[in-house]
Amino acid sequence: MENIPVFFYTFLACFSFCFIFKFHKLSHMIAAATGGMLSWVFYLAFSFLGSDLAQYLISTIVVSAYAEVMARVFKAPVTGFLTIGILPLVPGGGIYYTMEYCVSGQTSQFIETGIHTFAIAGALAVGVLIVSSLVHLFQKMQLRRRYHHWRCLLYTSDAADDRISSNPDLLLKYLTKKWFFRC
Repeated sequence: MENIPVFFYTFLACFSFCFIFKFHKLSHMIAAATGGMLSWVFYLAFSFLGSDLAQYLISTIVVSAYAEVMARVFKAPVTGFLTIGILPLVPGGGIYYTMEYCVSGQTSQFIETGIHTFAIAGALAVGVLIVSSLVHLFQKMQLRRRYHHWRCLLYTSDAADDRISSNPDLLLKYLTKKWFFRC
């Protein structure tokens, strides 16, 4: 119950960043800000794990998948939804304290905080990498399956589409125009 205002504030902060990133449609802004709120919801939901790195990784995976889905739904780039979505997870405080310990000469605290901050940034990067790689792999598998299906149909048909089946460039252009995911 105490986290509900935090979720609301997270939504408002991410919604404000939508203006900086020049989102033009209100529906896109709401979806992106919801992704930011979702990242913090999942971060707190997995607090039972006891490792904040695991919380960051799982939260980033969920938000990256959400960003990919929203990009397909709104036919918009993934980058905007993803950037706004992981914004609450960025270790800004860790970066600040790392630099503060460095300037004040507290070497052990500087190294400890710096390593932890880089580990959080690495968890964010790995989460995004996992989801985007899986989506890219899925798209390639879909395109290959459709290409193989059409190749079999074109080579077994009588003479219906000789100009497409005899010209591989035209066939590839037709397939990518027809089925390739647009974002």
